[in-house]
Order: sequence, then structure tokens, then C-alpha cells
Amino acid sequence: MNYTIEIESNPKSDTIKQIRNGLIAHNVEQSDIKTSQNIAIKALSDEGQLLGGMIAWQWGGCMEIEYLWIDNSSRGARVGTQLIKQLETLLSGHSHKTITTNTFSFQAPEFYLKNGFLITDEVSGYPDNVKKFYLKKTF
Repeated sequence: MNYTIEIESNPKSDTIKQIRNGLIAHNVEQSDIKTSQNIAIKALSDEGQLLGGMIAWQWGGCMEIEYLWIDNSSRGARVGTQLIKQLETLLSGHSHKTITTNTFSFQAPEFYLKNGFLITDEVSGYPDNVKKFYLKKTF
């Protein structure tokens, strides 16, 4: 087999989508879990402005939060907590109810802990003493 290796800085969304979908297809093929889907949960103002949102991936009764962002103007208003609650509602019909995610020490570890997540791993070695936390919530 002949091939070349390419590096794509700031990869195109098409590249990201193709690699991600390839991995998901492999995971589904190799396991007994045959369903997966991407989930977006958004918080919108009365005027339709995006105040925050979450991108997650559901595989069986597990959800992985890939991105969770809250606009600065909405922080402290429990928008993030409501997004987590909506995710839990989506999992309510499954026998295995697990949510996983990761966050940096300067982002939101306290937010996740306050919402019932447990730290399962911690990685140090980033510049400026930043740490990365892996979290899990089972309910």
C-alpha cells in the first residue's frame, strides 16, 4: 500500500467530518451498540440570539459532551445547568445513563462538579500549570 501523510493546519470542516464519521462508523461496527447520533442543545434569547449551547455525541445510553459554551452575558444565569438537564432528559429512557466530557482548569471544572460530575482523570504538563480534567456523571 502506498500513501502520503499530509498536515492540514486549521483543517476544513469537511476533513474533520470525514475523520469523525469514519471513527464513529468503526465504533458502531465493532460493538453491539448500533445507534449513534450528534446532538445540539441551544439556549436562545426571546429574540433568537444564541446565549449558549452544547454539542454532544450519543452512543447507546452514553453521551459525550464535546463542546459546551455559554456567552459571557449569560454566565451565572444557570444556562449551562439547564443544558445539562436537557441532556439528562434525552438519556432518561436508557438503562445506562452516563455523560462524559473534559475541561481545562481555566474553563469549568467547578461547574461540572457542581452538576454531579466526578473527575476520573487529570492530566498536567500544559503550559502555565494548566490541567485537563476528564469527568463522568452516571445517574
